[in-house]
This record gives sequence, structure tokens and C-alpha cells, in this order.
Amino acid sequence: MKKLSILIIFSLAMFAVLTATGQSGKKGISIQAGYQLKYLTPRSVNFIIGKYNSSVSLTRKMEEIKWANGFSAGLGYHSGRASFRLSGMLFNAQTYAIGPDNNGQNFRRDVQLHGGVVSLGLNSELIKFYSEGGFNVGGSFDLTNFRTATAQVAEASFDENTALSQVSNAWMTSFTILAPFRFGFGPVVKLSIEPYYQIFFGRLNYRQLNQAVNGSSVPSNSPELLTEPDHAGINATLMIYLRRR
Repeated sequence: MKKLSILIIFSLAMFAVLTATGQSGKKGISIQAGYQLKYLTPRSVNFIIGKYNSSVSLTRKMEEIKWANGFSAGLGYHSGRASFRLSGMLFNAQTYAIGPDNNGQNFRRDVQLHGGVVSLGLNSELIKFYSEGGFNVGGSFDLTNFRTATAQVAEASFDENTALSQVSNAWMTSFTILAPFRFGFGPVVKLSIEPYYQIFFGRLNYRQLNQAVNGSSVPSNSPELLTEPDHAGINATLMIYLRRR
């Protein structure tokens, strides 16, 4: 109910902003490419990592997953102060541990969290800094894919491209609140720096990852394996207009 209230309030605010700023003005299309940094801190994944670290003899413990990064691409339509964008991005985070096996040889255990996002969003310019730059506010509806993978192999033979096996695959819907700062470099090129907060509708269950990493040491119905993946992050997006605005 709290998330629904936030979504309704933000949607009404965006409607008011778009009405106030108006849709008339120069129109254009842009192609966009960027880099995204997510502060994920997935609580359940880090619980699984902590359980593994405390139950296995290791010379290098797994670090908690906090950040994920990836690249994005999109297409924008601009009308006056309003902009619409269809975009997609891929993200990845990975951690690993090293320890001795019964034969004295080192093994390596990896845990990977990765996936992709498809977003349809809009934003509007609130404050103009100068003729080619300004502060915007916006939002997007998203479809996000979360996948996990793991493997335990001999350290000497580890190959990231072949060793990891997928253990879970889930899709979730979300809403993202954006606060882009746009900087123009002439009439064709802009750089958009976009702090954001992504709100998900539902929780992820990491019981399959836990089973693969820790076996039955944690019950599959443990509440520790459920997490809400809401998180903050920042995008840096280069926008190239197909015609001068």
C-alpha cells in the first residue's frame, strides 16, 4: 500500500509538471547510450554469502555484493520540455571465495547476480541552467530480470564463460523515480546524469541460490531468503539528436 501511494503521488505530480511546462515546442528524436551503477545490497544474497563464509574453511572469503553495473541503450522522443524514452540495460555483480579441498588443492566458489531491465519512461525539464542544459524530473515503468548463477571448481581451471551455472531466473515489475541533470554540448549532443530510486512490486526468493551454495543448512522457507530489491543508483547517458533541436 505504501508503494502504491508513492506511485500515485508521483504520477499526479508528473502530470501536473507536464501540464505546467506544456508539450508544445521543438520536437526531435535521439539515440542514447549509457552506463549505470546500482547500489543493490541484496540482503538475502548477502545472507547466503555470510552463511557460506562461516561454514566453509576458506583462505579468501566472499565479499558481500553491494554494487552492480552495466551498459544501456535507448531511443528518445522529445517535444518541448518533455521527453519520452524506451531503453534497455544489462547489469552484473559477482563475488568469489577460495579455499583448500580435501586434497590440498584450491577450489573457487563464485556467486553471480545479473540480469536486464526494459524501461518506458518520461520526464520534463523543471529548471533551465542555460540554453542547452537543465534539471529534470521523471519516472519510468520497468520490467526487470534477475538471474543468479554459481559454481565451485578447481581454482586453476576456472573459466567464467563456462563454469557458472544458472540457478534462478525471475521477472519483476517496478517504477523508477528519476532526477536527471542534462548538460548540452551544442544542439546535437547532451549528457544526462540521472540519480534514481527503483521501487519494486513484490519480493525475490533466493531459495534456489541458497540450495546451490549452502545445501539444506538453511530451510527453504526461511524469511531470510526473501528480499525486496528496491535500490538507488545513477545513470550517465549520452544523447545524440538525429536533428538539431
